[in-house]
Amino acid sequence: MVDTALNTGISNRPILRYHSGGSVPPLDGAPRLCVYESERVTLEQIQEDNEDLGDDSPLFISMVCSDYPDETEFTVIPLSWAQACVNREAEAGPKYLGVDVARFGSDETVIYELKGRQAKMVANYNGKDTTWTAGKIQTLYSERGPYKSVLIDDTGVGGGVTDQVKNPGGRKRSGTISVTPINFGSRKVMRKDVYHNVRTEMYFFLRGSMKQSADKPDDPTTGLSIPNDKRLIHQLTSQEYGYTVDGLFMMKSKDEGETAKQLRKRGEKSPDRADALALAHYGPRRARKRPLRALPHDVMPAS
Repeated sequence: MVDTALNTGISNRPILRYHSGGSVPPLDGAPRLCVYESERVTLEQIQEDNEDLGDDSPLFISMVCSDYPDETEFTVIPLSWAQACVNREAEAGPKYLGVDVARFGSDETVIYELKGRQAKMVANYNGKDTTWTAGKIQTLYSERGPYKSVLIDDTGVGGGVTDQVKNPGGRKRSGTISVTPINFGSRKVMRKDVYHNVRTEMYFFLRGSMKQSADKPDDPTTGLSIPNDKRLIHQLTSQEYGYTVDGLFMMKSKDEGETAKQLRKRGEKSPDRADALALAHYGPRRARKRPLRALPHDVMPAS
């Protein structure tokens, strides 16, 4: 067996040892298994994941180092919950579209489709203007729809997409696409006694479905199915929350917290894929016109 050392620069961790065709040696006396235990995975692939996800990413630490990630008590979605959702069996149902619009050149515009409890990324790109994105939504609606609603991040640049999808060509038309503009900082939440703003409610709603996937992995009527997308899982598991002075849950912004500092240090400005998934997943809740006080705050309501 040939083993090769790769220094990933991980602070306070042993140098990663990738064993070609063998098992990863214990780091603390306990046997570990590594996702990259395959002759088909090269050191270059591991280095690429290190550069893409970052050496402090819970997903990278778990996959490559065969170590337990340092999740804090304020992690919104634990890695194990996100992984429980990957490619699991889940029932189909009403369809929603979530659109996170890029704010900066390096950010992605990402569009996620939710079909019952099945989530799928149907578009991701950068460098396109709001008119192009509005046209892409209309094309997806024609080819894959209809959707009960298209939820668009209406904060900042996204407002231009919302207007153009609602009024194509600048003219109001009846019977067009149902659009739900979502302002992440808005206080118009379904549970005003629990969440500080819409972004927090959105992510805790997603958290609830992912917990269901972990609790009942063989039950397709609960939880959520997501694609095996390393960048998505990395973004989901990097989100943190805190509390307001009133005791409400509040997501830390994209510029707050230790995780955000690490993301900015690597030039990663926005969790685009996670936000788009959270938007699509929020559709069933926003479709209901009354607060859901009779149900646990983080459990998906029946469609």
